[in-house]
Amino acid sequence: ATAAVPAVLVGLLLIYVFGFRLGWLPLGGSSSPASYILPVVTLAVPFGLVLARLLRTSLLEQQDQPYITFSAALGERPWSVRWRHLLPNALLPLLSILALDFAGLFSSVAVVEVVFSMPGLGADLLTGLRRLDTALIVGIGIIAGLLVALVNLIADVAVIAIDPRVRRSS
Repeated sequence: ATAAVPAVLVGLLLIYVFGFRLGWLPLGGSSSPASYILPVVTLAVPFGLVLARLLRTSLLEQQDQPYITFSAALGERPWSVRWRHLLPNALLPLLSILALDFAGLFSSVAVVEVVFSMPGLGADLLTGLRRLDTALIVGIGIIAGLLVALVNLIADVAVIAIDPRVRRSS
């Protein structure tokens, strides 16, 4: 359900609560480190909650696997079983989802930059779209495409580094 909440709604709600009502944080701009708190939280809430739910599901699935029972039966400490065996294997599907969600993050960043009056590629892209600046639109599209491809490559390499089964099959 949190993935369905648009970033603009989360951002406006955070501005209202922490900017207007409580007065704790600046409403926008990029003048101080505090002005980045609301935009970062705005982006992190929808993506972070979905990823946390996926991690929980993955941990519960991996917890019942035979290698976890075997490690515990060998006398390995519970924290060691969790950190050395359970968590790395539970993170594998999460890495793939995170890399795929990175592409969707770009559209949210553009909206967040406009809502919080921040400079950035997303705001520049929206300005280029309004002015029909083809060179700017294509340039930002190429940069975004290269970044998405790089993040997916890094995620694939991380999966290969973490999971020996993937190394053997490739």
